[in-house]
Amino acid sequence: MTSTDYKQLKNCRRIGLFDSGVGGLTVLDKLNRLSSDEDGNGATAREFVYLGDTARCPYGDRSPGEIVSFMSEIVSWLVSKNVDGIVVACNTSASVALDSARRQVAVPIFDLIAPTAEYVGKLGRKVGVMATTATVKAKAFSKAIHQVNANVDVVEIACPDLVPVIERGEAGLDSTSVLLEKYARTLSKEKVEVLVWGCTHFPFLSQSFSRVLEHQLVVIDPAKLLLNLEPGQDNIPAPDTLVDSKHSIYVTGDPFDFARSAGICLGYSLDTVNGITVDELSGPVSKSTNTHLKKSETSDNIPIVPAI
Repeated sequence: MTSTDYKQLKNCRRIGLFDSGVGGLTVLDKLNRLSSDEDGNGATAREFVYLGDTARCPYGDRSPGEIVSFMSEIVSWLVSKNVDGIVVACNTSASVALDSARRQVAVPIFDLIAPTAEYVGKLGRKVGVMATTATVKAKAFSKAIHQVNANVDVVEIACPDLVPVIERGEAGLDSTSVLLEKYARTLSKEKVEVLVWGCTHFPFLSQSFSRVLEHQLVVIDPAKLLLNLEPGQDNIPAPDTLVDSKHSIYVTGDPFDFARSAGICLGYSLDTVNGITVDELSGPVSKSTNTHLKKSETSDNIPIVPAI
């Protein structure tokens, strides 16, 4: 993504985002914070429609054909929600199906891989990318980075066991830190200098991963680069909640499970999660089932530990 593309995204007033699960909330969270900051009064200047395809999560072990089909259904559904821009908050989908989706709909579609490649390619340092199996097989990041700088050494590491852990709300557990140790050893062995979170779920692991790293790394969250932020920029105030009258979150799986995991990962609650069926993505859109979660229910029953 170029600076011109970023300006185009800033001009979008109703933005659709999607992921296989809670991972895309790392992108929505930053968009929401930035929009509130731009407004100047703490009010959100944009509307967001988010879809978590949790009924078919994870995407990382799906075939390319399945992923293309899923993304085709989702972008059409988002367009039916009158969005004027779509952010692919799922790098697995972007690595396999981005071009076909852009041919399918008229609204602009933004991905995270292009701005990441543009930034990392200019650093000229050895890069490690932790991503899903499908993204690694597609060599999406290495291809994009080499288009910017063919001399950059890129190591892509498949991490098939991490998305399920995050979806269960276990990012901060000691058992997850133990799981991450093998990836830390690989990065150290490969002498990686720059780490890219190649899956939008993985920024939720930042705190746990920092405890097991064997050497200092520059860690890149592509969502920040999408929004033209510096990788170390963390001074945008966090909201008390993500969902208000101008925000809509939908999931194809269980809304309560999603809200629970999201609350643990984000460190704040989701007020409303709408449950829809997979069939609604490919057929006529019918009335969704709303799941309203009171703040007291989330605060009392879910250990809120921010992971980003």
